Amino acid sequence: MLQIPNEIVRNENGIKLDERAFCIYAYLKYVQFRNGGSNKLQLRHCFIKELFGIKENRALKSHFKQLYDNELIVNEVTKFPSHRDVMIDVELNAKFNGSRSFTQLPADLLKDTTEITMCGYRLLY
Repeated sequence: MLQIPNEIVRNENGIKLDERAFCIYAYLKYVQFRNGGSNKLQLRHCFIKELFGIKENRALKSHFKQLYDNELIVNEVTKFPSHRDVMIDVELNAKFNGSRSFTQLPADLLKDTTEITMCGYRLLY
């Protein structure tokens, strides 16, 4: 099960995410869950682009900037490597790990974002 704090789901307390940035955040939480709860993650940016149907690095960078501006990730992602197998480092902000109220859904729904769309995925939460 993937747990996301309600203030992030509802864009409360100054958090402002569009549906793609929300889906990327949900994916980061999924990777965090799969890595045993570690806040430091290594990701393949090409896989994220493919998973969410993002065509350009500029668009992906703008979604990561939203996450950084809303203090959901600690380090700003300013550049993506040009090679497929190179990993980028992302650290989730631990401030939201102990949130009291959250919404949870099965993590497998992330694989269906092409069928239910990003907006539909956010509405499920």
